[in-house]
Amino acid sequence: MPDKVYEWRKFLQNLVENFEMFFADELSGAVDALSSEEFGVFFDNLEKGINKALEHFEKWFLSWLHLPLVICHLGGDNGKSFASSFHHVVLEKPWIKPPTDLELWYAEELENDLKNGITNDFGLNELLLENSNFLREFEQFCIDEKSFIYNFPDLYDFVKTRIYFIIIHQQQVEGLFNKLDLKPHPNMTLSLKQSKLQLSSNKIAKENYSDGLNEIRAKRNATKKIPLQEIQLQQFGSGIASELFNKLLC
Repeated sequence: MPDKVYEWRKFLQNLVENFEMFFADELSGAVDALSSEEFGVFFDNLEKGINKALEHFEKWFLSWLHLPLVICHLGGDNGKSFASSFHHVVLEKPWIKPPTDLELWYAEELENDLKNGITNDFGLNELLLENSNFLREFEQFCIDEKSFIYNFPDLYDFVKTRIYFIIIHQQQVEGLFNKLDLKPHPNMTLSLKQSKLQLSSNKIAKENYSDGLNEIRAKRNATKKIPLQEIQLQQFGSGIASELFNKLLC
């Protein structure tokens, strides 16, 4: 979870700083379609909306980037990098190897937590100080780039007993909220129901948003090229009438 929170926060921060480029096509179309006053309102609302998205994301998910939940990095893809930073900052040891940019960022965040009196680490520091075998495994885990965490029994046991249950519980809570969120509501439109179902069934990633935006742009451009007669037929043809009849009466 911390890996994804870090990735998404970085994406949203970049979006806030460069939203004009990300929505360049939409802004270009708005310039042609809106008056200068309307465009100003549209631009301001877009900027406020993106900033609000980052604000709410950080409100609910930023705790995953600080102690104690940041310890969950050990069970993720960047476990070795986080372990190296933890070894340097919390144990006050020299860097085992030259740090990467990511490790320096982890170290900075850990230092800030310690300065603010946040020291809860699910007992990791205590285990490293009291168990010499655990410390040796931890340091070897930082160095050996080709090994996996299950190759280190004591460290793997720590991850299984003190980290994985947090992730499993978080997924159960998410599933509960998703189920409640999808509950039919009399004021919920059909398109909104379909959107919620699509979001719950697909894996959410930055690429999904980019692909979806490109698809919307393509459909919008295709609609502009359809002759007026065809549009009218689509809106008032027998197929539309049958579909409306089925929705209302069947």
